[in-house]
Amino acid sequence: MVQTKDFCKSLGVFFAALLFAFHLALGAFWLSLPSQPKEADLSQIEGISIFTGGKGRLDAGLSMVKSGFNKPVLVTGVNTKVSVQELADVFGLGMQDLSTVTWDYRALSTSGNVRQTKLWASRYQLKKIIVITAAYHMPRSLTLFERLAPELQIVPYPVFPEGVSYRLLVSEFMKSLLVRLGIDYI
Repeated sequence: MVQTKDFCKSLGVFFAALLFAFHLALGAFWLSLPSQPKEADLSQIEGISIFTGGKGRLDAGLSMVKSGFNKPVLVTGVNTKVSVQELADVFGLGMQDLSTVTWDYRALSTSGNVRQTKLWASRYQLKKIIVITAAYHMPRSLTLFERLAPELQIVPYPVFPEGVSYRLLVSEFMKSLLVRLGIDYI
Protein backbone atom coordinates (compact mmCIF):
# COMPACT_ATOMS: atom_id res chain seq x y z
CA MET A 1 0.00 0.00 0.00
CA VAL A 2 2.79 2.42 0.92
CA GLN A 3 4.71 1.50 -2.26
CA THR A 4 1.63 2.24 -4.39
CA LYS A 5 1.21 5.68 -2.77
CA ASP A 6 4.89 6.47 -3.24
CA PHE A 7 4.72 5.35 -6.86
CA CYS A 8 1.60 7.46 -7.52
CA LYS A 9 3.18 10.46 -5.81
CA SER A 10 6.39 10.03 -7.86
CA LEU A 11 4.35 9.66 -11.03
CA GLY A 12 2.42 12.84 -10.20
CA VAL A 13 5.64 14.77 -9.55
CA PHE A 14 7.09 13.43 -12.83
CA PHE A 15 4.07 14.56 -14.87
CA ALA A 16 3.96 17.94 -13.13
CA ALA A 17 7.66 18.44 -13.97
CA LEU A 18 7.02 17.32 -17.53
CA LEU A 19 4.13 19.78 -17.89
CA PHE A 20 6.27 22.55 -16.40
CA ALA A 21 9.14 21.76 -18.83
CA PHE A 22 6.71 21.71 -21.76
CA HIS A 23 5.40 25.17 -20.87
CA LEU A 24 8.94 26.49 -20.41
CA ALA A 25 9.84 25.22 -23.88
CA LEU A 26 6.61 26.65 -25.30
CA GLY A 27 7.42 30.01 -23.71
CA ALA A 28 10.94 29.92 -25.18
CA PHE A 29 9.42 29.12 -28.59
CA TRP A 30 7.01 32.07 -28.29
CA LEU A 31 9.78 34.44 -27.20
CA SER A 32 11.98 33.33 -30.11
CA LEU A 33 9.40 34.37 -32.68
CA PRO A 34 9.92 37.67 -34.49
CA SER A 35 7.82 40.41 -32.94
CA GLN A 36 7.88 43.04 -35.66
CA PRO A 37 7.72 42.99 -39.43
CA LYS A 38 11.00 43.58 -41.19
CA GLU A 39 11.59 45.89 -44.10
CA ALA A 40 12.93 43.94 -47.04
CA ASP A 41 15.57 45.32 -49.38
CA LEU A 42 13.95 44.04 -52.55
CA SER A 43 16.87 45.15 -54.72
CA GLN A 44 18.93 42.27 -53.29
CA ILE A 45 16.16 39.67 -53.68
CA GLU A 46 15.86 37.36 -56.69
CA GLY A 47 12.36 36.05 -55.93
CA ILE A 48 9.56 35.76 -53.41
CA SER A 49 7.81 32.61 -52.18
CA ILE A 50 4.48 33.14 -50.42
CA PHE A 51 3.20 30.26 -48.32
CA THR A 52 -0.60 30.34 -48.30
CA GLY A 53 -2.67 29.14 -45.40
CA GLY A 54 -3.03 32.13 -43.16
CA LYS A 55 -4.11 35.74 -43.03
CA GLY A 56 -1.81 38.48 -44.26
CA ARG A 57 0.54 36.32 -46.30
CA LEU A 58 -0.90 36.99 -49.74
CA ASP A 59 -1.50 40.64 -48.81
CA ALA A 60 2.19 41.09 -47.96
CA GLY A 61 3.54 39.32 -51.04
CA LEU A 62 1.13 40.65 -53.61
CA SER A 63 1.54 44.18 -52.28
CA MET A 64 5.21 43.84 -53.23
CA VAL A 65 4.13 42.82 -56.73
CA LYS A 66 1.69 45.71 -56.85
CA SER A 67 4.52 48.05 -55.79
CA GLY A 68 6.59 47.02 -58.79
CA PHE A 69 8.53 43.89 -57.77
CA ASN A 70 8.91 42.30 -61.21
CA LYS A 71 11.04 39.25 -60.48
CA PRO A 72 9.71 35.69 -60.06
CA VAL A 73 7.08 35.17 -57.37
CA LEU A 74 5.68 31.84 -56.22
CA VAL A 75 2.36 31.49 -54.41
CA THR A 76 2.53 27.98 -53.02
CA GLY A 77 -0.24 25.86 -51.55
CA VAL A 78 -3.07 27.59 -53.38
CA ASN A 79 -6.50 26.04 -52.84
CA THR A 80 -7.59 24.26 -56.04
CA LYS A 81 -11.00 25.96 -55.81
CA VAL A 82 -9.44 29.43 -56.16
CA SER A 83 -8.71 30.86 -59.61
CA VAL A 84 -5.97 33.29 -60.53
CA GLN A 85 -8.61 35.74 -61.74
CA GLU A 86 -10.38 35.63 -58.37
CA LEU A 87 -7.11 36.40 -56.58
CA ALA A 88 -6.30 39.19 -59.03
CA ASP A 89 -9.73 40.73 -58.40
CA VAL A 90 -9.44 40.46 -54.60
CA PHE A 91 -6.02 42.11 -54.56
CA GLY A 92 -6.76 44.68 -57.26
CA LEU A 93 -4.16 43.35 -59.64
CA GLY A 94 -4.36 43.10 -63.41
CA MET A 95 -3.23 40.03 -65.26
CA GLN A 96 -0.17 42.02 -66.40
CA ASP A 97 0.79 42.51 -62.73
CA LEU A 98 0.67 38.75 -62.30
CA SER A 99 2.88 37.90 -65.28
CA THR A 100 5.81 36.99 -63.00
CA VAL A 101 3.68 34.99 -60.54
CA THR A 102 3.65 31.18 -60.51
CA TRP A 103 0.66 29.57 -58.80
CA ASP A 104 1.35 26.25 -57.10
CA TYR A 105 -1.66 24.06 -56.41
CA ARG A 106 0.38 20.95 -55.48
CA ALA A 107 1.73 21.74 -52.01
CA LEU A 108 -0.52 20.49 -49.24
CA SER A 109 1.83 21.02 -46.29
CA THR A 110 4.76 23.10 -45.16
CA SER A 111 7.25 20.55 -46.45
CA GLY A 112 5.32 20.59 -49.73
CA ASN A 113 5.65 24.38 -49.82
CA VAL A 114 9.41 24.08 -49.31
CA ARG A 115 9.76 21.38 -51.98
CA GLN A 116 7.73 23.40 -54.49
CA THR A 117 9.78 26.50 -53.66
CA LYS A 118 12.98 24.53 -54.26
CA LEU A 119 11.74 23.35 -57.69
CA TRP A 120 10.57 26.83 -58.64
CA ALA A 121 13.85 28.45 -57.51
CA SER A 122 15.82 25.88 -59.49
CA ARG A 123 13.72 26.53 -62.60
CA TYR A 124 14.46 30.26 -62.38
CA GLN A 125 18.05 29.77 -61.09
CA LEU A 126 17.32 31.75 -57.93
CA LYS A 127 19.59 31.67 -54.90
CA LYS A 128 18.30 34.44 -52.60
CA ILE A 129 14.57 34.61 -51.96
CA ILE A 130 12.13 36.07 -49.49
CA VAL A 131 9.79 33.60 -47.82
CA ILE A 132 6.53 35.05 -46.56
CA THR A 133 4.59 33.19 -43.91
CA ALA A 134 3.18 33.80 -40.43
CA ALA A 135 5.69 34.61 -37.67
CA TYR A 136 4.61 31.52 -35.68
CA HIS A 137 5.12 29.37 -38.80
CA MET A 138 8.55 30.73 -39.73
CA PRO A 139 10.74 28.54 -37.43
CA ARG A 140 9.36 25.31 -38.89
CA SER A 141 9.60 26.66 -42.43
CA LEU A 142 13.23 27.71 -41.96
CA THR A 143 14.15 24.35 -40.44
CA LEU A 144 12.65 22.60 -43.46
CA PHE A 145 14.53 24.90 -45.85
CA GLU A 146 17.79 24.07 -44.03
CA ARG A 147 17.08 20.38 -44.50
CA LEU A 148 15.41 20.25 -47.92
CA ALA A 149 16.87 23.25 -49.78
CA PRO A 150 20.16 24.25 -48.14
CA GLU A 151 21.36 25.82 -51.38
CA LEU A 152 18.81 28.63 -51.04
CA GLN A 153 19.50 31.77 -49.07
CA ILE A 154 16.22 32.52 -47.30
CA VAL A 155 15.26 36.00 -46.15
CA PRO A 156 12.35 35.53 -43.72
CA TYR A 157 9.46 37.96 -44.05
CA PRO A 158 7.04 37.14 -41.23
CA VAL A 159 3.50 38.44 -41.12
CA PHE A 160 1.58 38.88 -37.91
CA PRO A 161 -2.01 37.67 -38.06
CA GLU A 162 -4.28 38.80 -35.25
CA GLY A 163 -5.85 36.39 -32.82
CA VAL A 164 -3.19 33.68 -32.62
CA SER A 165 -4.72 31.27 -30.13
CA TYR A 166 -2.98 29.21 -27.47
CA ARG A 167 -4.13 26.10 -29.32
CA LEU A 168 -2.56 27.27 -32.59
CA LEU A 169 0.67 28.18 -30.80
CA VAL A 170 0.86 24.75 -29.13
CA SER A 171 0.12 23.04 -32.44
CA GLU A 172 2.85 24.97 -34.25
CA PHE A 173 5.31 24.37 -31.40
CA MET A 174 4.67 20.62 -31.57
CA LYS A 175 5.02 20.57 -35.37
CA SER A 176 8.26 22.56 -35.11
CA LEU A 177 9.55 20.11 -32.54
CA LEU A 178 8.70 17.14 -34.77
CA VAL A 179 10.43 18.78 -37.74
CA ARG A 180 13.53 19.37 -35.63
CA LEU A 181 13.44 15.65 -34.81
CA GLY A 182 13.46 14.85 -38.53
CA ILE A 183 9.78 14.29 -39.17
CA ASP A 184 8.98 16.59 -42.08
CA TYR A 185 5.77 15.29 -43.57
CA ILE A 186 3.66 17.97 -41.86
